[in-house]
Amino acid sequence: MATIDPQTERTLESFRDALTEQLGDELTSLVLFGSATGAHFTERVSDLNVLVVLDPPSTDSLLTIRAALQEHDPAPIDPLIVAPDELDRLPEAFPIETADMQAARRVLSGEDPIRDLTVRTEAMQRQLATELLGKAMRLRSVYAQAEKLGDKQLRGILIQAIGPFSALMRALLYVGDAHFAEFAPPREFLEVVAQLEDGFGLELEGFRKASLIRSGTETPDGNELTEVFATVLAEAQELQRIAETLRPEAA
Repeated sequence: MATIDPQTERTLESFRDALTEQLGDELTSLVLFGSATGAHFTERVSDLNVLVVLDPPSTDSLLTIRAALQEHDPAPIDPLIVAPDELDRLPEAFPIETADMQAARRVLSGEDPIRDLTVRTEAMQRQLATELLGKAMRLRSVYAQAEKLGDKQLRGILIQAIGPFSALMRALLYVGDAHFAEFAPPREFLEVVAQLEDGFGLELEGFRKASLIRSGTETPDGNELTEVFATVLAEAQELQRIAETLRPEAA
């Protein structure tokens, strides 16, 4: 499993130290989550997703975070800033993101603010269907402009799609199998793809190729790249169909 490199780790520690020193008691929690915890982290591609809990999230504290981000530029630090009284609303408003944070996180400072949050499968299914519909619509639009966008842009869109689709695929596994309430879904993207194929009788070769493009193992261009994109689009539409027909109470 990939881990962040020593330089990125030092940058993260420096960012943490800056916030804890300058914000003091206003900073109640700082939590690293997502790929940078070691779950499918890709250097120079993955973001450093950080949950920042501020009490209160005043404009002054936001300006302090802005200054810290500028000081550590170009590190890809992406803060998610919430107030303590907003935490309990996350499982209903953003169930997929909340479950993903619970599955892969590292507390950098303060308490663990999401450990005891409860995500309902029904809420996850509703968000899953909506998010996959939005992703399919976006991919259709991009595919319609493929010739205008060019190979470099298409390749970049495929690479950037891996992260969001990885979270949605894990959510689909969770909603589709009640046993995932007890056992965490896989984190590595290709493991998620393989489990979806086995569980739902799918062939997700397009997403598999997109993962290889992301890692630099394959570098298609021209018609081949467009074909990969078309395959990913078809697979995204199939995932959307599955998500809309799943019923959590029967899972």
